[in-house]
Amino acid sequence: MPATYSSDSPSCRGVTYSIVHQISFSYNGAVLKNRNQVRLRPSSDGRQNCESFELRTDPAGEAREEEDQFGNRFHFFEIKGSHRALNLHIRSVVSMVESRAAGTMDVPLPVSAPDEISIPREAAGYLGLSPHVPYVPDVEELVLVAEKQSDGTAAGFAEAAARLVRSRFRYRSGVTHVGSSIVDLLKTKAGVCQDFAHLLIAICRWRGVPARYVSGYLAPGYLSDPSYKGDRLFRTAAGHAWVEFFSPSAGWVGIDPTLGVAPAERHIRIAYGRDYNDAAPVTGVYQGSEESSVQSTIEISAL
Repeated sequence: MPATYSSDSPSCRGVTYSIVHQISFSYNGAVLKNRNQVRLRPSSDGRQNCESFELRTDPAGEAREEEDQFGNRFHFFEIKGSHRALNLHIRSVVSMVESRAAGTMDVPLPVSAPDEISIPREAAGYLGLSPHVPYVPDVEELVLVAEKQSDGTAAGFAEAAARLVRSRFRYRSGVTHVGSSIVDLLKTKAGVCQDFAHLLIAICRWRGVPARYVSGYLAPGYLSDPSYKGDRLFRTAAGHAWVEFFSPSAGWVGIDPTLGVAPAERHIRIAYGRDYNDAAPVTGVYQGSEESSVQSTIEISAL
């Protein structure tokens, strides 16, 4: 039986994180009616609790909170006046309240079609194609290899598929972009966490195992290590992405094909969806300048 993915830690130690995320958009000309949706509020779902969240914009705009079709909380705001820059300042405090140990469950893979196992309607929606996870014949070979390396269970297959993605593809930034699909990763044989997550989703869905994209933050392990004597502030420019597959016996189970671990207290969840499009941190439209640039800075500290 193939080994299961290891957990980040044996159990959750009640870590609470303070997160400050700043995003700056610059335009090469004046823009108007800048409308945006921001999905950066960490989720509260029984595994973690978002204790506080604050979103400020410059220029100032009143944000209202809503819920999308996947259950994610997002904030909508509009800047109507002329401006050449938009700055978002997001501050969150999140407590990790549960970490499940990773383990193989004895739910067999579907014999031929997804309806061979009991899948609720909300999970069945994660079986089809999506913009970043289109039909690509090359995925079939990965499915066959992962099945041979698995123990015949849905969890064992997902774990084997994640190991396969991690072993065959290199982590390298700059070879793909935010709009890339699995076609680009299969061609370049390299990508980032977003690409690895999309390919694992494709392999799982092809075999009838529902899988969804998860966006969030990744905190380094030393932040919650009481023996660490260094700087307790972690800085990065990008968030993280991983996958959850559905098991009828355990519900949604996390798996990180980039790091080779089962998400636990280091993985701070923000949004779920069929792929990146459904969980993008910021999406929007505006009138005016055609060219823009963006910079992102994330600071995470353990309280």
